[in-house]
Amino acid sequence: MKSGLLKSALAVAVLFGVAAGYVWLQERNGAEDASYRLAKLERGALTAVVAASGTLNAVTTVQVGSQISGQVKEIYADFNSAVKQDQVIARIDPATFELRVNQARADLDAAHSAVAVARSGLAAQHAERQRQARVLSERGAVQQSDPVVRKPSPERNRPPLALDTDDSHRLSSMVCEPRPYHNRPARAPTRPP
Repeated sequence: MKSGLLKSALAVAVLFGVAAGYVWLQERNGAEDASYRLAKLERGALTAVVAASGTLNAVTTVQVGSQISGQVKEIYADFNSAVKQDQVIARIDPATFELRVNQARADLDAAHSAVAVARSGLAAQHAERQRQARVLSERGAVQQSDPVVRKPSPERNRPPLALDTDDSHRLSSMVCEPRPYHNRPARAPTRPP
C-alpha cells in the first residue's frame, strides 16, 4: 500500500511540475510580445495605413455620348470631374460638317448648271426643228399633216423644261442648310425626374 501511495504522490508531483512549467513558459513568452514605448504627449494628426487589394466600384456611373461623331476640338471636363446638367463638356470640330455642306451646295450648283445646259440644248433643238419645218413648208416638200410641220398645240408651245416658281422654290428648299454644330456641343446627360 505504501508503494501505491508513493506512486500516486509521484504522479501528482510530476503533473504539478508539468503544469507549473507550462504556465511559466506562457508568461515568459507573453512578456516578450508585450513591449511598450513611452513618449511625451503631443498634439497632431493620427495616421493609419491600410493595405488592401481589390476592385473599386463607383457609386454612380453615367455613360456620356453625343448625337454626332467627329474629332473633339475642345474639352471642358476631365476624367472624374463633377459636371452639372446641360453643362458643355466638349466641342466637336465642325470643319468636317461644314465641308459636307459646302460639297452639297457645290453639287446643287452643278445640278442647276446641268439643268440650264439641258434647257438651252433643248431650246436650240426646238428652234432648229421649227426652222427646218418652216424651210420645208416654204419649199412645199412636206404636208401640213406631217408631225414635224404641224402647228403645235398651246400645251406643246410652252418653252421646254420651263420650271414654275413653285418648282424652283422646291428645288432650293432641297438644299441642306448648314446647322451650326459648333453651337450644339456635347452636354452632360440629364437625370430623369
